[in-house]
Amino acid sequence: MNIYSMKRTSSNNAEICIYRYFVDKLNRKKEMNALEYDILKSLYSMFPEKVINGWKYRSVKPISFNNEKVVMEKAPGALLSNLIKRNTESVRHAGIWLAVFHNNSEHAYGHIICVGEFTTRHLFMCSQTKTITYIDPGIGFGSEQSQEESIIIFLHSVLSLCIFKIFSNPKRSICSFVQGYFTFRKNIIKRDEYYYSLKKFYKGQINSNFISKNCIMRILRLCKTFILYTLMRILVARVVFKAAMTHKK
Repeated sequence: MNIYSMKRTSSNNAEICIYRYFVDKLNRKKEMNALEYDILKSLYSMFPEKVINGWKYRSVKPISFNNEKVVMEKAPGALLSNLIKRNTESVRHAGIWLAVFHNNSEHAYGHIICVGEFTTRHLFMCSQTKTITYIDPGIGFGSEQSQEESIIIFLHSVLSLCIFKIFSNPKRSICSFVQGYFTFRKNIIKRDEYYYSLKKFYKGQINSNFISKNCIMRILRLCKTFILYTLMRILVARVVFKAAMTHKK
């Protein structure tokens, strides 16, 4: 085989590898879209809408699916993460939404299931229509999860947002959330389960910090994680336990 044919063969192999890479990537995207659509349908069938005191608590309605994308209705209002600074009362509705979901999942399955990535970035709130909509359950939806872990995931997002992005005192937002949650859910928080779930969650956060190749960014993220863990373990835990005991009485 001459030099030209060797180069040409190498080029063909490279082209085939690139082609296979993009085909595999496209197939993975189709599979993920199909999975996302199925999850959205499952969530909507379980939690289409609940009206409490004139407010509508609901999940987003999926409309259609093809290989390219998932189409869903447009959620009214704005992201909760954009409303917290000027309206801490908005977080109370997130607490009510999660409490109703936990009650529904216990009624349907006999235990609490994971609602997915329930954070301030995945909730839309509209004061005009009095609607709060959850938009992105994610692939974790449906697995068994404790109420403590669900609360920790959401309050972590509130704490991180208030301290590192909008620079506001998170206490009122946290109190507002737990007040909304425990008004409609009387289950007491288990301290051992809370601290266990807290360690489990932040262990995952620490592991994700090592993905970054930038050493400085890695150190900064680890410091941020340590600050949030400390606050969640001491200050937030105190607020959550107190609210749970108060509403149980």
